[in-house]
Amino acid sequence: MGCIPFCYLYPLQFVTLLMKKQLLLLVTALFVLSSFFCSCTNNKSKQKAINTNNEAQITFTDTVHNFGTFSTKFPIQKFTFHFKNLGTTPIAILDADPSCRCITVDYTKELVRSNQSGIVEITFDGREASPGYFNKSVRIRINSFRIYTLNVSGIMKE
Repeated sequence: MGCIPFCYLYPLQFVTLLMKKQLLLLVTALFVLSSFFCSCTNNKSKQKAINTNNEAQITFTDTVHNFGTFSTKFPIQKFTFHFKNLGTTPIAILDADPSCRCITVDYTKELVRSNQSGIVEITFDGREASPGYFNKSVRIRINSFRIYTLNVSGIMKE
C-alpha cells in the first residue's frame, strides 16, 4: 500500500498548522519592516536637524518682474535678479530651470560666499511667441533643500 500523507489523515490540523506558520511569518516580517522604517525616519530627522544649522540660504531683492507692454519689434526683454547669501555656507546655483523655451537664464557660476551677492539674469525671447500676455517662471536650485522661483511677465503687442 504506500504512505498516506499527513494532510489526508488530519486535514483540519494540517490547515491550522499551516495558518499558524503563515501568521507567525507575517508578524515577524511586519516587525522587521516597521523597525527598519522607524530607524530610517529617525536618522533622516537627525540629519535634517544637523543640516539646517549650516544650510545654504539666499534672499532675492525681487522675485517678480513685469516687463510691461512692449512691441513685437523689440521681442527680447532682459531683467537681472539680485540675491545675497544670508547663511554661513557658500552658495552654488546647481540648476536654473525655465518653464518655457522662450526663457533663457544666466547666473553667477562661482561660489557666493557669506554676505556676498550674485545675479540671475532672465531673458524673454518673444520672436517665436504669440503676441499677448505671458507669465513665465524659473526654478532656481541651490546647494540646499530649498527651491526658489522667479517670475517674469508682460504683454507683447504687434
